[in-house]
Order: sequence, then C-alpha cells, then structure tokens
Amino acid sequence: MPKLVIEKGADKGRTLDITDPGSYIIGRDNSAHLKLTDSLISRLHIKIESSSAGFTVTDMDSLNGTIVNGEQIKERKGAVGDIIELGETAISVLDEAEGAKLDALVGQTIGGYRVIERVGRGGMGTVYKAIQLRLNRIIALKLLSEELVKDPTFINLFVQEARSAAQLNHPNIIQVYDFNKSGTLCYFSMEFVPYGSVQELLAKEKKLPQERAIKIILDACAGLEYAEKKGIVHRDIKPDNLMIAENDVVKIGDLGLAKSLKDRSQKDQGIFGTPHYIAPEQALGKDVDHKADIYSLGATFYRILTGSTPYSGANVKEIITRKIKEDAKPLKSVMPEMPDKLCNIVDKMMKRLPEERYQSSTAIIKDLQDYLKQPEDPKPKKEEAAPAASERPLPRQSSAASVAASAATLANKKKLTLTIGLIAAGLLLALVFIAKALIPAQNDGEIPKDPVEPTPIANPPTGIDEELDRRAKQLMGEADAKYAAIDYNNALSIFEAISAYKRVILECAGHPDLEKARAKITELQPQYDVVLAKNQAKQELEAITGRYKADFEELSSALQKNPDIASDVQTFYETFMGEYTEFAKQYPNTPESAEALNYSTALKNWYEKFSKEQREYSMCHYEANSLLSKDNFGGAADKIRNFQQKFPDGIFSTLAKNRVAEIENSALQKFSENVQKPVYDLVQSEKYDSAIDLIASKKQAFNLSKLDPKFSELVKYVEKKHTDSTKEKDRIARENDARIRAESLLQTIPAAREYDFAKARNDFSNFANKFQTPEGKQWANFTLEKLKGLVDLKDKIKLKLGNYAEGQLWRNVKFKTAEWTITGADDKNLQLQNSKKIKITVDWKEISVDDILSVFTERGALLKKRFNYDDALKIAYLYFEWGQFAKGSEFLVDLRKKVTEEINPDKDPKDLKSLKETLERINIAIDFFNTEPNYYNSFTKILYDTAVSESEGTRNQLKDALERLQFIKDYMNTTDEYQRIERTIDTLITELQKKLK
Repeated sequence: MPKLVIEKGADKGRTLDITDPGSYIIGRDNSAHLKLTDSLISRLHIKIESSSAGFTVTDMDSLNGTIVNGEQIKERKGAVGDIIELGETAISVLDEAEGAKLDALVGQTIGGYRVIERVGRGGMGTVYKAIQLRLNRIIALKLLSEELVKDPTFINLFVQEARSAAQLNHPNIIQVYDFNKSGTLCYFSMEFVPYGSVQELLAKEKKLPQERAIKIILDACAGLEYAEKKGIVHRDIKPDNLMIAENDVVKIGDLGLAKSLKDRSQKDQGIFGTPHYIAPEQALGKDVDHKADIYSLGATFYRILTGSTPYSGANVKEIITRKIKEDAKPLKSVMPEMPDKLCNIVDKMMKRLPEERYQSSTAIIKDLQDYLKQPEDPKPKKEEAAPAASERPLPRQSSAASVAASAATLANKKKLTLTIGLIAAGLLLALVFIAKALIPAQNDGEIPKDPVEPTPIANPPTGIDEELDRRAKQLMGEADAKYAAIDYNNALSIFEAISAYKRVILECAGHPDLEKARAKITELQPQYDVVLAKNQAKQELEAITGRYKADFEELSSALQKNPDIASDVQTFYETFMGEYTEFAKQYPNTPESAEALNYSTALKNWYEKFSKEQREYSMCHYEANSLLSKDNFGGAADKIRNFQQKFPDGIFSTLAKNRVAEIENSALQKFSENVQKPVYDLVQSEKYDSAIDLIASKKQAFNLSKLDPKFSELVKYVEKKHTDSTKEKDRIARENDARIRAESLLQTIPAAREYDFAKARNDFSNFANKFQTPEGKQWANFTLEKLKGLVDLKDKIKLKLGNYAEGQLWRNVKFKTAEWTITGADDKNLQLQNSKKIKITVDWKEISVDDILSVFTERGALLKKRFNYDDALKIAYLYFEWGQFAKGSEFLVDLRKKVTEEINPDKDPKDLKSLKETLERINIAIDFFNTEPNYYNSFTKILYDTAVSESEGTRNQLKDALERLQFIKDYMNTTDEYQRIERTIDTLITELQKKLK
C-alpha cells in the first residue's frame, strides 16, 4: 500500500501510511487522519478511498481546490508517483519501491555530480543536493520526471532553454550551470540555496513583517529588472520560486526555463502558471511580457504581507474567473493599519489591465525606496492659537525660564503628553477639581505643564460681605496649608498649591487676599517650571533609555545568530548617539544631561569594541570556513577558540561558543557520512587496508581531538573485522584443505600402491591447486615432489634391473610362496627367475613393498654403488607412501646423518651445494614423516565413521560404505587406528556383503 509524504509546505516531512482499506481524510480539521496547518487548505479538503484495487483521490468541495499532477480534479484514481497539491502543500504518493527508487541515487555519481541527499519533489521532477566533483562545490541537481523525459520535443526545447539560462548571471537570479543526460536520466544543475524558498518561510510564519517583505520584493525586482533587459519572461513568479540564499538575499529560481514548460502546458492543458499568482492575460492564454511577472510578483507581495492570496475559489476555474472579472480586494481593506503608500504600490502591481500596472521593475524599485525613506504620509501641522492673557504664565526668574522654555520645546518635538488643556474658560473650575481627583498621590502620573490663572466668573462686588470674606479666608487657609506642605522636588505638590491660590482668585473676586494669592503664584510658578522641566528631562531620558535597552537586547540577540549585520549596528549606534547628544543639548547642565552623556560614552566604547571584534570574528569565521571546505574541523574550531581566548567576555563570545559546538557537531555528522559509512562499505568489501588508510587520512584531515576516540574505535572495528574474517577464512580454508586432502588420497593411494606413480602424480596434480592454506600448499608441493621422486626411482630401478648381469645377484622376492630372483623390469611388470632357471613375468603390485625395499636396504653394499643420496631420499618416499612412517623416519634420520658427515669445506663446491640441497629436502621429509601419522589416523577414522553411518542406509549407501571399508583394509592397514578397529572392520565388511547379496 502507498505512503503519503509531504514534500512542501508547513508540514514538510510528515507522512501518512495507507495501510488498510477504508477512507482517509486530509485537511485542517482535528478529525482528519492527516491534519495539516496550511491556511489555504480546507478543514476537510480531500478523501483517499483505499481498497484492494487501489485508491482514489476525491476533493471534498474544498475552497481552493485540489490539483493532481498539475490538473484540477474532483475525483481521480490515484497512482504511485502522483503529486497532490493542496493550497501551498505538495504531497508525494510513494510505495516502498518508488521511495527506494528516489533515494537510490543518494551516494551515486551522475555526470560528475555525487548525490548527497534528496531535497524535494514536484511536478517537474526531483531535486537533490549534490557536489560537483570537478569544482568541489555544492549544487542543486534537478532530475526531470519520467513523463517529461518521454517527450523528445520538450527535451530538445528544454535543452536550448537551459543552455540559454546558463548564460544569465545576476546576484538575484539562481545560476543555472548545465543540462545533460546520463543514461535514461535528464537533469540540470544549478546554484544551491541553503535556506529554502519564501514559500517555506511563509509555511512557518504565515506572513512577514513589512520590512522583510519589502526586502524580498526589492531583491526579486532587481532580478526581474535584469530579466527585462534580456527580454526574458519568467511566467511563474510565486513564493515557491523565490529562494533565500546567504545573508537573506532572495534569488529567482527557474528563470529562463519556463518557456518550454509553458509551450508543453499550453499543448496539454491550456494554460501555464500558478492560479493564485498568474496574471489575468496569461490565464486567458494571451501573449505576455514582463508585466505579467510584475502582476505575479504583486500577488506574491500581497500573500507575504497578508498571509492569504488575493483570490480564493472552490477550484482553479473559479479563481481564474474572479481574477479576470474582478479586482482583488485592496490591500488597505484587508490590512487597515498598512500605510497608504505601500498599499498603493501593491495594488498598482496587481492591476488587471497590463497598461495600468507598473511598466517596469525599475519603477517599483524607485517607489519602494522612496517609501522606505518616508514610510508615513506627512501630516499637516495644527496651528497653535496664542494663549489668552489670563492663561499666559506670570513672569519668572531668568534661569528657570531658560530651563522651562527648553523643556517645552523638546516636549513639543517629541510629542509628549505633558499638559492639561482647557476647553473653555467656563469649564476651568470643574477641570481643576477633576484633575485633582484623577492625579495620583505619588508622582507617577502625567504632570500638568502650566497651571494657569483663572478668569473670575463674575465681576467682584464693590463691597466685601461677610460670606465672601469667610469663603476667602477658608480658601486662603487651605492654600496656605498646601503651601506649607510643599515638596519642592515634586512638581505635583507645587502645582496643587498654585491651583489652591488660583481658586481663591476664581471664587473671591474683589477680596483683598487676591493680591496675596497672586504673589504666592508669582513666587511658586518659576519653581514649578524648574521642577517640571526636570521631570520632563527625567521622563524623556527614561523613554530614550528604555528604547535603547530594548533595541540593544534585540540587537545582541541578532548578533548571536548573524555577526554580519554591521549596517544594523551602525544604524543603532547613530540613532541613539544622536538622541543622547540632542537630549544633552536640550537639557544642559542637568544631572539628566550628564547621565545621557555617560550613556553616549558607553555606547561609543561599545561600538568601538564591537567594530574591532566584528572585524576579528569575520576574519576568523572566513578562515574557519576555508578550513572546513577541506574538512579540517579541528583547525576551524581552533580558529574560533583563538578568538574566544582573545575576547573571553566579548560581544561574540556566545556566538563563538555556539560556532565551535556547531563545527564539532558538523564534524560528527561528516564523520558518520564521510568516514564511518565509507569504512563500513570497505569492510563489507573486505578492503581492510583501504579502510585503515581512509581512517588515517580523514583523521589527519579532520584534525579534531574530540573525534580521536571515534577514530580509534573505528580502527579497532576494522581490525576486529579483519581478524574475524581472517579466522573465518582460515577455518574455511582448513576445512577445504582437509576435504581436498581426503579426496586426493582416495584418488591417488590405489595407483601409488600399485607402483603406478606416474598415474598417482597425474591424478594428484588435479588437486594440488585447490589447497588454500600455506600448510596445505606446502603438503601439496611435498606430495608432488614425493610422487615425482617415486616415478624417477621406479625408472632408475627399471634401468638397473635391465642391466642385470650374472654375479650381481639381487635378493630373492616372494611370489606365490616361492622365492624368485628379479632379473629385469619394465613399466608394468617385473621379470623373475627361480633356481631352476624358469622365468616368469609378474605385475609390480604382486610384489610386496617390503620385498622391494629390502632390495635397497638390506644390500647396503649396493646402495653406494648403484644409488646416490638423492635416490635414497626417494627410497624413503616408499615408506611414506605405504604408511610405514616409523621405518621411514628411522631411515631418513640415518640418511641425514650420512649426508651431514659428507658435508665439509674440502668438497667440490658443486658437490657441496648438491649435498646441502639434499639435506634440506631430507629435513622437510622428516617433518612430514613426524606429522603425517596423525593425519592418516584421523583420515582412517573419518572413513570408518562415515562407513558406519552409511551401513544402515540405502543400497547405494551400503555400497559406498563397503568401498570405504575395503579401502581402509587395503591401503590404511599400517595406521594405528586400523590396528584398533581391524576386527570391527572385518565384521562390518562381512555384514555389508551379506546385505548386498
């Protein structure tokens, strides 16, 4: 059964096994068997119906439809290899074979590119990360799908397009390197971008901040501007084709490759492009130019900013129809907070009529750059009405006036809310009480800038009545009490006293105490202004410093991820240096001014430190990367560690620490990929020396002491595998040799015992090359030499016997109980003569070996005359061949003694050399005479045990058993083992003969 694998989208990497017959739901709903997070997918999007006959894919009336292999579907029979697209998610349908097929290329070399890993799969084919061996650079390798490869017209056109695209060279366009074929595979190589596509970024973050979005679109526009000049139209601009490279640079993918796909698409399906991003004229099948790409980029801009596409629909047709007939929702209606200028730019890029859109990418770049310089529309300044006479502040001391004036100016500039306005003079009294009720007792609220003197509600009476006098004394008493309790460091405390005196003026017009009240106000007003100015300075400094600390924290965090943001740091530095400097100018000779200057000094010192560290870190980072390109992880880590030692508590200390850890983790991963796995492969192929050499070279290259234990463990692993393999091979070889030796003895002993040494040697030569162990080969060589020596000895005996003469009598031999004298010999027979001069011819095998041996051993006088020492060694081989190891060993020891006595410096050099060579052969023979009895005993026992086991078997097994027993009886009767089981053998032979009758 198939497996669904998410190749693209927010849920990339997740899988669903279709193991049992039944229904499987895919969508955003919690009840779905495969719950996805893609916002463009419906809650219940598709249904997979599985049965023994296969499976079907059914769209469940989803909002944005379902596409299978590039075609909109309602219901369709599925197949392994399908690509199902839902919203911004792509799903592969694989089975074990198809999955293995896709991954089979990993580790393979295709046309000079070694495949590292599979990156993704789409309708056009499968993308792999690979290394170009000749240039040692990482590239992306895209293998075209089998469907495309089967179309020769497409391939021919695509080859032309790919080679033309390879000529494009721009920092915002992904470079295409080459197109080629290897067997049945068609592929093209291109620049590898490590951080995926904008679509993948959107899958994680839904939508992006305005600044990031503008940066992406500006980069894309730069690429399209270049394409416009080259007369190239992309035709499929979308977030998927905007790739994120180093330093957040955005590059356009597949530029120059779309025309061949477009031509094929129009032939097969009518239109080419992605429904959500395609321009209306392109959807209608009209000829398009670069303005179609501008539309698609505008739709992409819309998607990035809002998190949704400009149009939606139940299927592709509905989306395309809306796109052709309706304008997209204005960006402002979707995001009211978005500035008008930016909304207008996006809307203009997406105009339905090409002539109403931007006519070039250059124009978009200009408008976006202008917007960045002044992102908000300038607002008209409100005209400030001159204060009424009664609201003007009273005369103040010159120093206080200076401080208050500067504070008021800065307050207006920063738009701080530090005043209480009056709506109308008639509301003054109510506002005074409301303000008093709302202002907290502590000085943590906003402080009124200027308590104004009120205008009396009515003209004062000409005379002072008692009620007025009572009221004036009451209010003056309250005001004096507040005056007595003033905290001259607290603006609110002074303000309450001034307000109390102004209340006297407000309610007690014409009373003599009004002059006293005005005098108090005149006294307190300058002091209030001074304290107010101080409070304003303190509040503004706190505001600046609050922003400074927040931005500094954000900047510090960003620096730990990316040290190459010098422009951001410079902006931060210039911004706050300017604010602190301006603040110090606005509030000269104040404690807050001194504090601001301290901040600016600290900021300057920090910036100088940063600049120095940043230069150093960038250099060591560059050098470390250079070493990493050679797999020198230890050298790279040391470069970063040297930086750490130089700046132990520096700005980049955490980044450096993380970088070292990252290098070590990368080394561990590379160790697994580039050392461990190849070593395992070499061990599997039994190339142990190559494995050890690879470990040594990689250890030297990695140069990382932290990995030394792993390298040591790997060496031990190889050595153990080598030892185990050697032992196992040795065991198998010994078993093989034992089997070959047994087979050779069964084949050669009968011929040798019949004195047909030539046949025995010829038969044994068929086995000689089958021995595998050094000992086996040595035994085979000795056996060949032994049998050759016996052939030579027999020939010499024949020659000597052929030259028989009277008076040189040979020892009599027994033949059929009578004694005969050997008078001659040929290859097959011996000529015998008895005492009556009767001559007969008999076969060699009819004469016992003891009689033959006695001819040479018991007539020692003839030994020296007729045979040399080398002949004597061959005579010893007869003992060996008949299993008379004790007699043969004794004979050889005696012979060795005689030869040794013959060796002396006075000998002729040639004779001396011959004697030494003979002595060496004698010693070898003695060694074999000493070890061979054990083998012959073992061989006898094996034959016997086999025969016993077969004696209860089938008729054929009975025959085999009888042959083995007879072989033992005829040829192995000189062994100790035979002596032990002789009676049993005779009994068993008799029983088997009975069974076979």
